[in-house]
Amino acid sequence: MKKMYLTKSLLDSWKYYTDSQDSFEESAKESFFNVLNKIKTEPTPDMQRGLLFEDEIYKFLEGIEPLESREDKLEIADILKGSLIQEPVMSKFMIFDDIEIYLYGITDAIKFNTIYDIKSVRSYTPPKYNKSTQHLIYLASSDCTTFTYLISDGESCYKETYHKSDRTFQELKNIVLDFLNWLKTTNNFETYLKNYDATEKLEAYCE
Repeated sequence: MKKMYLTKSLLDSWKYYTDSQDSFEESAKESFFNVLNKIKTEPTPDMQRGLLFEDEIYKFLEGIEPLESREDKLEIADILKGSLIQEPVMSKFMIFDDIEIYLYGITDAIKFNTIYDIKSVRSYTPPKYNKSTQHLIYLASSDCTTFTYLISDGESCYKETYHKSDRTFQELKNIVLDFLNWLKTTNNFETYLKNYDATEKLEAYCE
């Protein structure tokens, strides 16, 4: 039986594209098909800023570099002290047309029973991430029962937390089924099969 995988980036870019309207549609379409075809693109300035922010936290936690004495950074670092950093999570989620569908992601941090994800934003209004598939995927593909976004706006640290429940799995299953059926009806399923084979990731994950 063929094994395929899904990621937060793939599902979220598809949701953004199919929900987008007017002036956003073309850019959203391009972004989604870049992810589906695994075409690497240059990160936007906001994405680059977020990656640098995460890297600062990681280097501090690993004892490589000191951390800037800024309240939001120090609070996030304190929460993540003693965490497992950038641990992959992966599990079989469902069968679709005789294909095993796996969920896959790399966490920012895991501590005790919680997955943490670091976000750097220009401004924060809760609940900012309730429509993201990230917490759904990571909770469904791990033994952790809590997922917390640690969000910095450059000054303060905010927490947005989600908990595993039966609703988590059902909500994600509905999204995944909609996505896979959309791929079929739009003749993009073969592209997905070509680019998201799970064999190598499963082998690496099980080592």
